[in-house]
Amino acid sequence: PKTITTENGKKIEKDDLSLLSSIREREKPRFEKKGIFTVNQLSYTFKPRKKNEWVKQKEHPFHHSLQALAIREKKVYIYDEIKIPNTKTKVFVDLEGNSDGSFIYLIGVLVKDENKEKFYSFWADYKENEKDIFKKFAELLGELEEVSLFYYGRYDKKVFKRIFSSSRNKKVKEIVINNSIDILKSIRRNIYFPTYSNSLKEIGRFLGYNWSNKDSSGLQSIVWRWK
Repeated sequence: PKTITTENGKKIEKDDLSLLSSIREREKPRFEKKGIFTVNQLSYTFKPRKKNEWVKQKEHPFHHSLQALAIREKKVYIYDEIKIPNTKTKVFVDLEGNSDGSFIYLIGVLVKDENKEKFYSFWADYKENEKDIFKKFAELLGELEEVSLFYYGRYDKKVFKRIFSSSRNKKVKEIVINNSIDILKSIRRNIYFPTYSNSLKEIGRFLGYNWSNKDSSGLQSIVWRWK
């Protein structure tokens, strides 16, 4: 941890391009050939393209320079609008599990129905209990009307595909496959936060949301629950 902290500290001090998670190490030479070595320098290169230049494409490109500009000016930039389904019930879900998604031990669910909100936590102590918590999650979805499901990132999508692709529950399968929205995918090319990455925790901190305990983590939550 000390080494990582020191390394990041040096990068921040140098305003190194690698601070931007969207720029891979092998891409840095391309910027350096143009005389761009820092995030601040990159921020001055943003030139918005006219919409008719990319409207024929499925999606417009991600702009590293606009991310850098957002950081420099400490502002949120909206490049294009995002369409959010206007359904009666919105379900926000977060899955916690091992790195490859082959075992999920916690499903956190926030259900927002008109002006009411309710939170659910489904825990699996062992691998063999995983199917039980997804059954409970499916039962919850099945009870709701006009549902849009929101999740954050490819990890959750991969797990949903593993769990529900062969589901016999047509309503739940329809919600998961056709009525679900990857928030990260939606915002990545459209909303630029003044953060070095689009990680949920980093954007959350920018928006003023922090852990109630500084030692909080996915692993620590298991320890607390066990105690």
